Amino acid sequence: MARNRVFRFLTWNVRGLNDQNKCSVVRSFIRFSKVSVVCLQETKLSSTSLDKFRSFCGFHLQEFRTLDAAGTRGGLLTAWNSYLFDCAQHWNGSHTLNVLLQRKADGTFFLITNVYGPTGNSPKTPLFLELRHIANFSRGLWTALGDFNVLLSLNDKNGLPSNTADILAFREAISDAGLLDLPILNKSFTWSNGRRNPTLERLDRALISQDWLLRFPRSTLKALPRPRSDHTPLVLSAWTFVPTPRIFRFESCWLHASTLSSVVATAWNAAPAGEDPASTFCSKLDRVRRDLQLWSRDFSSSFKRQTSSCLQWLHWLDAAEERRVLSIPECRLRPKLKIRYEELCLIEETKWKQRSRIHWLREGDAILSSAHRSSSSINFSLLFDDTPVDLSSLHAPFSEDEVRSAVFACAPDKAPGPDGFPLLFYHRFWALLKSDVMKIFESLFAGSLDAGGINSSWICPIPKKPTILVARDLRPISLVHSMAKILSKVLATRLQSVLHLLINPFQTAFIRGRHILDNFYCAHFLIHHLHASKKQAALFKIDFDRAFDHINWAFLLDLLIARGFSSRWTGWISALLSSSSSAVLLNGVPGSSFQCRRGLRQGDPLSPLLFDLCVDVLFRLFDKAVLSGNLPGVGIGDVTIHSLYFADDALLFFDGSVRSAVVIKCILEAFSANSGLKINFHKSSLTPINLP
Repeated sequence: MARNRVFRFLTWNVRGLNDQNKCSVVRSFIRFSKVSVVCLQETKLSSTSLDKFRSFCGFHLQEFRTLDAAGTRGGLLTAWNSYLFDCAQHWNGSHTLNVLLQRKADGTFFLITNVYGPTGNSPKTPLFLELRHIANFSRGLWTALGDFNVLLSLNDKNGLPSNTADILAFREAISDAGLLDLPILNKSFTWSNGRRNPTLERLDRALISQDWLLRFPRSTLKALPRPRSDHTPLVLSAWTFVPTPRIFRFESCWLHASTLSSVVATAWNAAPAGEDPASTFCSKLDRVRRDLQLWSRDFSSSFKRQTSSCLQWLHWLDAAEERRVLSIPECRLRPKLKIRYEELCLIEETKWKQRSRIHWLREGDAILSSAHRSSSSINFSLLFDDTPVDLSSLHAPFSEDEVRSAVFACAPDKAPGPDGFPLLFYHRFWALLKSDVMKIFESLFAGSLDAGGINSSWICPIPKKPTILVARDLRPISLVHSMAKILSKVLATRLQSVLHLLINPFQTAFIRGRHILDNFYCAHFLIHHLHASKKQAALFKIDFDRAFDHINWAFLLDLLIARGFSSRWTGWISALLSSSSSAVLLNGVPGSSFQCRRGLRQGDPLSPLLFDLCVDVLFRLFDKAVLSGNLPGVGIGDVTIHSLYFADDALLFFDGSVRSAVVIKCILEAFSANSGLKINFHKSSLTPINLP
């Protein structure tokens, strides 16, 4: 599949526009051709009023420029849709009318050269010199189109050409100008003398620059019928091609089909089993995907037929009711048709609701070992000297009930990853899938899982604001493979049960039982107290730059070990990190896949919890500085508060002294160098409180 965008340019030697009937024909052609720009030659108009312009262009095109005729000879006019283009510049030559148009949507410039060459035996050299002159300063997208009144090839006439010297000179001129001649797809000649045994020539053409061809590689030139004038109107179509391969997505509306279950079950059981559970699972998903793609075609056709049939029968009954009294069977049929049509509309609404969601939009051990060689220099043993937390439940064997609860706790209609299956698919077919899913968890527990095939994701850039100027205006959201999401969800559920025992109480994001508003209230009361008591202080609001993307894996794994996580649990996290791969999804097209080397995926259930553990190190660093007296605390009474945390934002409170600012800077630099998290100073701010 492909999404195409087309700009159409009409060129036509109209042989005069002083006849009202011909003006009507030209106006009809412009409307029929759905063109954005029109280039007319030999208008034979010495001046063109707005009313005259409307008589042959109508209201489809709003602005125009002209090269007036010399009496009743010549004359050029170029008109365009002002809703699409602005005129940046225009100038006239002896044989050309040049208009530089700028597309409003993206600022692209189009140089449109409307040509009417010297007629008869007049020398063609002035036209050739004019084309070379335009080429000397034209840059970018350029097309020269119109009636050149000269042949480019011996095949451009149905008889012998009279002047081969002009042909050679014309070829040399367009070569010097860097122009390419577009062939006419559906015709050989554009002019006829109208006799019984006619002379046919190709005098009209469209030349395009190489930049034009690169931008619009599928540009075409087609001839329209010739109702008036002895010249054929031509339409240059500049096609853009945006490849959009058919990406499979399991549609929630399919669940209404009675045959769906049998199709899925047959495909799942038909796929061959292998030794590796992850590979076997992928093979079965591939088989189901392939069979559903074939089945969905019949489903869509049947759905459309039923909808159309309901409407046709309802229309027939309405018409019959106006002519006669409906029979009893007809009266009973109508409410049934209405109910069925409402059901079909609800199915259709489910489909488009799913598609409209923004979610649609919308090297292993070598890497980790290399990262460990540059591991953190923070001494975790000095930070975490409190009572160890019992984490033995985290690495217990996985049970079917536990996995099922995690699967059904996932939102069913979230956007799927590269596999195309949302969690809704697992909800519906859990009885069929659970055996293969549990084999993957058993392999993970044994430490033998090769998760590469099921641990892929698509990075979908979501705009942060209406106008996108740079890459940082986009938020990268990962659409994770459904099986990888289930693995992460189970581990995240386990980690969530103990996270509140590991994370300081001033981090309220992503932790069950805590509310992010608690820290807002705390900050409000503390700031109010500082103002009321006239205490000098400063508030430093920290924003982490693309926080999830920068986490250093070596830092994270060392941290897990320091916090008392078992080697089995740390190995699971290491396996999921090292096997992860991603591809960027732009315009619905996934790019080449690449292996991840750092960061946590936004959209993965584990990511926010692991991020909390990393940011907790920063709290511990500030806490140690306050307890050692290197950083004076700020608080209310005996309660000292030095920092509050809101996911990827933090508020630091200090006494406002230069010495404290230096200590904070040193702590932030050490934390950033080890964790990978960087401070976004453009979004960070310093607010003085009662400071002189």
